[in-house]
Amino acid sequence: MRRAAVAVWVSALGVWVWGPPDALTSLAAAGILMTAANSYAVWDIGFELSFAAVVGTVAGNACIRRMRDAHDRRFWVKAGENLQKPVRRPWYSKLPKGVQGLVESACIAACASAATFPVLVLRGLSVSAWAVVSSIAVLWMVQPLLLLGLAVAFVGLVPWLAPVHGVLSRAADLLTGLLNGWAVWLSTKPGAAIYFDTVYAALVCLLLCGLGVLAFRWRVRLRVALPGILLAAAVGIGLGNALSRDVVHIDLVGSAQAPAVVIAQNDRAVVLFRGGSAAQRAVENQLARRGVRTVELVVDLRMNAKTACTLPAQQGIRAERLPVNASRKLRCTPAAVELLRTREGCLVRLSIGNRQFVTLSGKAELAQPLQTEWLIATPKKPETVQYQKLLALRSYSWMPPETQYTASLSLRRTGGERLE
Repeated sequence: MRRAAVAVWVSALGVWVWGPPDALTSLAAAGILMTAANSYAVWDIGFELSFAAVVGTVAGNACIRRMRDAHDRRFWVKAGENLQKPVRRPWYSKLPKGVQGLVESACIAACASAATFPVLVLRGLSVSAWAVVSSIAVLWMVQPLLLLGLAVAFVGLVPWLAPVHGVLSRAADLLTGLLNGWAVWLSTKPGAAIYFDTVYAALVCLLLCGLGVLAFRWRVRLRVALPGILLAAAVGIGLGNALSRDVVHIDLVGSAQAPAVVIAQNDRAVVLFRGGSAAQRAVENQLARRGVRTVELVVDLRMNAKTACTLPAQQGIRAERLPVNASRKLRCTPAAVELLRTREGCLVRLSIGNRQFVTLSGKAELAQPLQTEWLIATPKKPETVQYQKLLALRSYSWMPPETQYTASLSLRRTGGERLE
């Protein structure tokens, strides 16, 4: 609300000094004013999404103005010194009024969704396949909510208008509840949360937005620009899928005190589980983000589990139920798993190609130190493991101050890795 008020105030100020209104200039001035006191405000996700959505809305309005004013220049004919406008009308003017309003709403919603997409994926959030449809469905609520909010604020300043204030407040609550109910209902539908590879997806989206801007400025016809942009999107998505094929993703999720490990490749995964119900929800979200359909193995590393892990999997192992000094070896699609049960804990070694990862739960006493390339760290110091690199959710007290670590790793079995 503050950002919108500042933008409106800047627009009004431009009119007062006889300057032409310009939405982008007003938005830029509003951003400068709001970040003058704290320049780090630009890293706030609400700030970024608000500005991206406004920029997309401005772009949608520009496209609508172009559609309204468009004329097919191919039908202009020269008659002596005069140019006569074509008899044929542009396609937009042939549509019924109701359909024109629907097209305008869809255009604004699509532009706003495209503008916010890079922010969402770079922040690791999901996008919805229903974004444009949902925006069209609830767009009519924006003006009533804004007007009711302003009315409630101003009427609340007058004590003797308390009955009116109550009625307006209940009306605003009703619309807000309707909007929230719509969002909750839509979140249960398939495709409500789709995750993309962060940097690559953002770059592809920015490329498509750039192509759209060029098509707008160069006045490329819609029947030429739209297939071109769709073709570029198909090539970008296909290339991204080809590049990410067979990549193994290792992610630490949940609490830093008891991190769970998710190892995913294509649509299959292995889970090393720690924590409670909150950790299980974090694992489920991560599986959805990686597009996992089948969990081949869940290893519950907890020694004194108070709640059961209910993740659906083809095979489940509870370390606390294994006999002391027992070992298990399993070969799954993402990794080969070796589990050793000790007297006071367990040790797990993952083999992915020529790389090895080790993690501990509790204490694991070995005859000699275990050599590994990667250690998946926990709050307890690994006395029996010698490692080269670390995967961790945060820095623990036993780590040297200069220790470098990451919470997510992507790698190929044949070589090549990327820290995230």
